[in-house]
Amino acid sequence: MPYYQLCRPCEVHYDFIGHLETIGPDSRYVLNKIGMKNIRLVYSNPSNEKSSALVADKIATLSSDLLRNLTNLYQLDFLLFGYSTELRS
Repeated sequence: MPYYQLCRPCEVHYDFIGHLETIGPDSRYVLNKIGMKNIRLVYSNPSNEKSSALVADKIATLSSDLLRNLTNLYQLDFLLFGYSTELRS
């Protein structure tokens, strides 16, 4: 299900939108804004080369019709969260 249907961006005022690719700086920014500068979060980096390669490998197995349909289905999510629908090779 597209995320925009779950998060209701037109009905809820969000103060912050973060990306997993930038979870470190994003979480530090949010913690600073809410006055919790001394909190240290520990997390794994989901945006490493291995996971990116795995996603690219999985996308490569999709038919062009299925890929086009998925891109159309999630197009508003791409736009809302600042991602491109262009595939990199």
